[in-house]
Amino acid sequence: MIKDKRVAYAIYIVVFMVVWNVLHILFSGGEYNIDGRIDVATPVVLAIVTGYLFFIAEKININDELKLARDTEGAVIIDVRDADEYAQGHIPGAINIPAHNIEAILEKLPDKSTPLFTYCLRGSRSRGMAKTLKSMGYTQVINMGGIDKYKGELEH
Repeated sequence: MIKDKRVAYAIYIVVFMVVWNVLHILFSGGEYNIDGRIDVATPVVLAIVTGYLFFIAEKININDELKLARDTEGAVIIDVRDADEYAQGHIPGAINIPAHNIEAILEKLPDKSTPLFTYCLRGSRSRGMAKTLKSMGYTQVINMGGIDKYKGELEH
């Protein structure tokens, strides 16, 4: 199995183009188009769009990521939602550091090698927080996605 998504994506595009053209030749009787040239725009666009959806688009499952967090020694789960959202229900054991107060993490978690797992309601704020934490020098940061997909009990 190919582990690098970019390599898998490139291979997918090449295979898609070959299959597209073989099928086009078989079903069009060998004709490409009116002036005899190969139409590359359509299969290229389709390959890029479908390849992005399969290989590049981030597919996050908060339940799987939470299991990883629980299995990771010293991991800290961070709910980046506002305090009132956090109070309405959060993953048990998660600490609340709202995305707008990211500087607080330096005080609460000064060790930049601490494994950090971020989440919010739907995943966009936690994705931004994870990116910012990485730029601040934290080395083990994972965006868990959104609590809206969480299947466990909530703590209030």
